[in-house]
Amino acid sequence: MEKTVEILAKTFDQSQEGAVIADMKKEGQPLIYCNDAFCEMTGYSKEEVIGKNCRFLQGNDRDQAALVTLRSELKKRRPTRVVLRNYKKNGQLFYNRLSISPILNDEGETVYYLGIQNDVTDLFLLKDRVLDTENEKQVLMSEVHHRVKNNLAVMAGMLDLELAQEDKITALEKSRLRLQSMAMIHEGLYNEDGLHKIQFNNFIERIVSDIDLIQDKRDLKLQYHLEIEEVILNVNQAIPLSVILSELLNNVYKHAYPNQEYGNVTIYISLGDADNVTLEVRDSGIGYIEEKFQRVDRMGFRMVEQLTSQLGGTFEIESESAHSGTVGRVKFKRSDIAGSSQSKRINMATG
Repeated sequence: MEKTVEILAKTFDQSQEGAVIADMKKEGQPLIYCNDAFCEMTGYSKEEVIGKNCRFLQGNDRDQAALVTLRSELKKRRPTRVVLRNYKKNGQLFYNRLSISPILNDEGETVYYLGIQNDVTDLFLLKDRVLDTENEKQVLMSEVHHRVKNNLAVMAGMLDLELAQEDKITALEKSRLRLQSMAMIHEGLYNEDGLHKIQFNNFIERIVSDIDLIQDKRDLKLQYHLEIEEVILNVNQAIPLSVILSELLNNVYKHAYPNQEYGNVTIYISLGDADNVTLEVRDSGIGYIEEKFQRVDRMGFRMVEQLTSQLGGTFEIESESAHSGTVGRVKFKRSDIAGSSQSKRINMATG
């Protein structure tokens, strides 16, 4: 388990999201890790944080409905996400979107908890300033909750399957890359000017840059060709489409150009008649020959299929023969509705 904690710590050392790890084996469940982003968000130094229970951020503000939910889910050893009123070292109130996931040992016992924390105070203030009706306020708050929840559900499903078919270190490494991709996607979306209208064609360049950063240690260097039209999406479509694009690009890095130093990839997106969106990722690599792929190699595509299903669209892979390259294509109908999408645990079983 120490290796697992070490991998998680390295993953979040450079993250812009606050991260802590609590040791559930020790009395008081003290924090044994926090990253720089957590210290910057709260104003506390690492020396002031390590050894304390994370509830110290609540101060005397213990009468919060979210705390009841949090305690209930922790007892059930289930991942949970809540927004808490927390307080910085200087006493300033901030709203903390907290996502907690249990880390289990081989006996199924909870030995650590990983907590991911984001200051969403600006979103609360924005809600009060901009939204004109109570219905719009509820929609915004629901979106804040579901943006992360849906994608963590996908991650959980992927990790369950990979742990069943691979050694734990390999599975954790794959999940680390996906988690980094998702974190960068959410960071980029939160920096967009509009919460309900995202100019996705501009956001593609950000995703490409982030994937290059994540995959920087690989020997392969990709040359990108962008064929993109203006496509405006609401956040509930922009997030899954961002993760789909990220997964397809990571797949090109992993499989398209084995033992090569350079490769090409084309990203195409267009908005056609009747608001139909088409996204394609094309490479000129070795091609996708399904019978040569292990079941575990297809897990990334299964993730894309699940996310495409969320969009109400279709996903297909084209590869005429070996060394003919591969095209991954997603099609769906654009929606102007910005309501929150349904959140659920994604079943990634390959049965």
